Amino acid sequence: MMYVLIAIVIVVVAIYLGAIFYQRTNTNRIVQLNQAKEKLTKSPVATEIGNLRAQQLSGASLKTFTKWSGEYDRLTKEKIGALNENLDEAAAANDKYQFIKTHRLLKEATETLENTQADLDDIGSALKDIAANAKANQDEIQKLEGIYQELRKHLLTKNFSYGPAEQALKDQLDVLEKDHDKAKQLANSGDQEGAANVLSKLETETAVLQDQMKRIPPRYNELANEFPAQITEIEQTNVKMQKAHFNFLDRDLDAEIAALKQQIATTTTKVAKLQCDAVDSDNKEMESQIDSLYAVMEQEIDARQAVEQKEDDLSAFIKHADKQNRELQAELNHLTQSYDLTHDELSQSIALKDQIDQLNNNYEADLQKIADQTAVYSVVNTEFQDFAKQLTEIEKKQQAIHKNVAGLHKGEQVAQNSLQQFVSDMRTIKREVEELRLPGLPKDYLDFFFVVSDEIKKLGNDLNQVKINLDDISKQLILTQQDINKLKQETNDLIDSALLTEQLLQYANRYRHSHPDVEAAVTQTHQLFDQKYEYKQAVDTIATALNKVEPGAYKKVEQNYYDQKQADLF
Repeated sequence: MMYVLIAIVIVVVAIYLGAIFYQRTNTNRIVQLNQAKEKLTKSPVATEIGNLRAQQLSGASLKTFTKWSGEYDRLTKEKIGALNENLDEAAAANDKYQFIKTHRLLKEATETLENTQADLDDIGSALKDIAANAKANQDEIQKLEGIYQELRKHLLTKNFSYGPAEQALKDQLDVLEKDHDKAKQLANSGDQEGAANVLSKLETETAVLQDQMKRIPPRYNELANEFPAQITEIEQTNVKMQKAHFNFLDRDLDAEIAALKQQIATTTTKVAKLQCDAVDSDNKEMESQIDSLYAVMEQEIDARQAVEQKEDDLSAFIKHADKQNRELQAELNHLTQSYDLTHDELSQSIALKDQIDQLNNNYEADLQKIADQTAVYSVVNTEFQDFAKQLTEIEKKQQAIHKNVAGLHKGEQVAQNSLQQFVSDMRTIKREVEELRLPGLPKDYLDFFFVVSDEIKKLGNDLNQVKINLDDISKQLILTQQDINKLKQETNDLIDSALLTEQLLQYANRYRHSHPDVEAAVTQTHQLFDQKYEYKQAVDTIATALNKVEPGAYKKVEQNYYDQKQADLF
């Protein structure tokens, strides 16, 4: 029982001590919240409100100030008053150990304190913006006033460079001055937002005026000085060129000059209206037109000099081409009496003559235009250049034709020499064969020999014609040379086979009585040699029989034969 009582006492003491600890904790929290509340009441927002109220704001700035100062009054009366009540009630509940209620009230007080601080921050920021706007407005007013004064000073001292735009620029300056005064008045009266709006508009207007005053002088200088001076120079040059009988293709310079003068007048009115973009575009177009006029006049002057320099040379070139053509045709007409011209050389030369005549007609027509003072020299110069190119091509073609026919005589001589060589070769072949005193010749060999003989005969007949065709003769020469080469080779083979057969038969005598096969081969070889004239087959027959009784016999005899033949050549 005693232990129970002790336990109860311990629990009661613990609860009491816990209540005391929690009560003190709450008390400390209440003190902290009260201190934070006092700090809120001493916020610099109140001072800011006093400073702004002293500035006697007006207009939109006053409305903004009234809104935020009202918010501050409501906050101090409602939220801070509610916070006081909340904290007092929390302190009373804490004293009565009503900890649940105390916790709830402290939580509400903390949230109220945080919300109040956030609202104060918003109010302070808005009030600072109002104060900052006032300073920004004053800085902007001073800056724009400096620019405005500089622009006015520049316009007064450099008014001549603006021409008809001077009055419009002064009017723009007057507008700037009025807006500037309005901005100062609004700022001084406390309407900083109204002043800021006017200053924004004024800044845009000032930038536009700065741009206009920068862009107009160079463009007006072009309109007032550069373009008129250039047009005057073009006009004077045009008069001189007309007196010198210059003409222009598809260009009326007088009309273009008049149009430029009118365009200068029209664009000058745009300068007076400060239409800078339009003036830039017009001036660029006029600059291009003026450059074009200079270019076309310079082109005709240069072209005339070129024409005068080329005139005599071109005349001489045409005469040279014509003389060259006449000589070429004369040569071709002479050659046609002895040769067939197989590449239309004569018709080509006649066509070139027609081309030369047409060129000469065109050239004479251009000279007549110059004499009649109607020539456009740039056109004539282009035609002269084309004439020279055509004449150069004509000369190359005529030289090529001459070169082609120049070799006809030489080609004929070569053919005659070749014919004589062919005849000589055939005699040599015939003599070499006859010297062997063979019993006869193979039919194929004789047939080919007579074919080659007929080819040489035909070649001789063709070369003895009154008019010869060298192209056809050249083809015959090639074919006949190939056939003679072949006949020479067949003749050599024939001679070698016949002589080898004789030497092999002599060598076979040592075996014919002891070897019936050799005896039979000797008999067959004589038959092939003496009756059928198959000399190569005769060599093969006796060689085969010898190789059977004495391997390598044929090679030995053959080697001795060719060694001796080689020695006989030296």
